[in-house]
Amino acid sequence: MTCSTAHPAPEKDQPELYFPDDEQLARVTETPADASACATAAEQNPTANARAFSQIAKGDRFCLVTSDAHFVYLHVTGISKGDHDIRWTATTWSPS
Repeated sequence: MTCSTAHPAPEKDQPELYFPDDEQLARVTETPADASACATAAEQNPTANARAFSQIAKGDRFCLVTSDAHFVYLHVTGISKGDHDIRWTATTWSPS
């Protein structure tokens, strides 16, 4: 998975978390049962691949399909807006 945070803090409303355009990202409301469910969510409900910290909150969940066809479930477990710090757990599945 490829992602990055911008440093130093960007200007107001500028995205701070980026996923490359060739990857598909979707916000989900529950933990996906498997790689197929995560892939389906990302393919059917894609969202912008850039997020401002103001758009991310503890408890947010995302499914990601990477450019090399790996499937990733991200669950935000903590966020510190002042420190520009995001903590998450990630579950990954490799292509079969």
